Amino acid sequence: MTCAKNIVLCGMPSSGKSTIGKMVADVLGMQFVDTDALIVEQEGKEISDIFRTEGEAYFRKIEAGIVEKVSKQSGVVISLGGGAVINPENVSNIKVGGRLYCLERDLDKLTPTQDRPLSGNREKLAELFKVRMPIYRQVADVFVDNNGSPENTVKKIIDDYKR
Repeated sequence: MTCAKNIVLCGMPSSGKSTIGKMVADVLGMQFVDTDALIVEQEGKEISDIFRTEGEAYFRKIEAGIVEKVSKQSGVVISLGGGAVINPENVSNIKVGGRLYCLERDLDKLTPTQDRPLSGNREKLAELFKVRMPIYRQVADVFVDNNGSPENTVKKIIDDYKR
């Protein structure tokens, strides 16, 4: 098998997508792209503000446009927002030129924060975990345990990617 053009990371909020993505990109000399950061840049406001003022449907529409755009790039590491893979169109776009890695982290190691509109507290995060994990299992090409050291997680992704 040859290497896919892009390495794409999905997973729960606070599962380590941005941290691991940056590390993988550094090791492989690839560009790192964070779709949530691109949305914030494009819209000029934080994701929590977009959810509050425009709603989730608007956010998902913007997200789909960003995912489509970055999926057309080549040789990048992409960190997706936690809910991006709920949209089958996003998954199709990602898989055309990339390999989708799901970072798995135990629920008790995930951190709810106020800047994440759908997982702002422990109860919301637990409910989201229950809903999203089956979706991640259905769409991801590879599952990578991210309960240990970030370096181990990065190594697993790179080893798989180079195979």
